Amino acid sequence: MRYTIAIALALLAGCAGTGPAAESSAPRLAADGSPLVCTREADVGSHMSRRVCRSEREIQMQQEEARRMIERDSAQSATATGEN
Repeated sequence: MRYTIAIALALLAGCAGTGPAAESSAPRLAADGSPLVCTREADVGSHMSRRVCRSEREIQMQQEEARRMIERDSAQSATATGEN
């Protein structure tokens, strides 16, 4: 009886140790066929991070949009304070 329980526990422990399936070595592709770039990004107000995958085009577009927003905000603050 002891051996049966020990074997059952060993089998259960082995099953619990298997993680998710390993990712394939092939690069992941976006809908337009360009390769995806995956990064870990922390959510605001959280210590947890999540994996985010974007195409290089999406990354460039987001960086350009952020740059435009900064320029627009600095131009608005300059006109509000009377600076040129």
